[in-house]
Amino acid sequence: MDNLMDEPGISGLPHAEIQQNYRILTAQGDVPLLPPSTETRVPQFLLDEDWHWVREATNGDVVAWEKEVVFHPAYAYGTAGVRGSKKLTRGCVAYWEIIVAGKLYGTSVMFGIGTKSVKTRLEWMFADLLGGDRESYGLNHQAIAQHNGLMVRAARQPMPEDNCIVGMLFNGTDGTLSYFVNGQFLCTPFSNIDTTKEYYPMISSTAQQSRFIVQSQKSLYPIDSLEVMAVKRVGGLLIDESADSLPIPFFQRKAVETQRQRGNRRSTNDTSHPYWTAHGLLLPDHIQKILIEIEKQRVYDPSIPTLRVHT
Repeated sequence: MDNLMDEPGISGLPHAEIQQNYRILTAQGDVPLLPPSTETRVPQFLLDEDWHWVREATNGDVVAWEKEVVFHPAYAYGTAGVRGSKKLTRGCVAYWEIIVAGKLYGTSVMFGIGTKSVKTRLEWMFADLLGGDRESYGLNHQAIAQHNGLMVRAARQPMPEDNCIVGMLFNGTDGTLSYFVNGQFLCTPFSNIDTTKEYYPMISSTAQQSRFIVQSQKSLYPIDSLEVMAVKRVGGLLIDESADSLPIPFFQRKAVETQRQRGNRRSTNDTSHPYWTAHGLLLPDHIQKILIEIEKQRVYDPSIPTLRVHT
């Protein structure tokens, strides 16, 4: 807690002013406000998929069947959580929505992700279950985000009590988790997520007979186009030489030169930011436009969660 610079996960905390405010506000019993997040959009080309909530025989506070889950069906004796069957890894971009079937109320209702080691039950404790350790990330219905015990207010207003649908976008390639409410972007409270671990969608609730339904499940395991892979490879080989003399078309030559110039700051084998949004994180604007047209010519193979290119 002494050095928030060493605490990955909460977006924005590595700034000195926020660190100071965090210590002051938490000492006063308040939760600091996270700086506004850059708006994130859900990629349009994610593929539909189907996953379900996993029922644990040892957790009697949860009744889960397929896409629906009910917490504390008889009486609430603490906090209960449930895990989804969807595996979230470094190479995965996934989106899903949670319908709150009824009023959103209680001490804590959380939406997030966690590894298999995260507890799904806190008996006689009404508390935020997700984000209390390094194995999970969670945002509660009061818009307070938590990871490894650090809490920040991710939005000024809590989630609506009625007619609430919470969307989540996990971007394993960027290591971020973003939230949406009723189709509108809310925040990206978590960045630098440790994607060497495997996570799963999770919900937790202290509210008696609270019911949730997952819908709009989509994901994609992005890969680079053949052209972008070639640009990365050639640019990585040219350490001290300019790409201007290469006997290749002008646009590709400029793309290789851009990659070469960034080679000292980034390994060519690092695929944490593959070209999957047609925004060309490694390419100039004029190259982006060309690759967007190439991207439009791709086709989806529904049998596997990846993009295929006709050759």
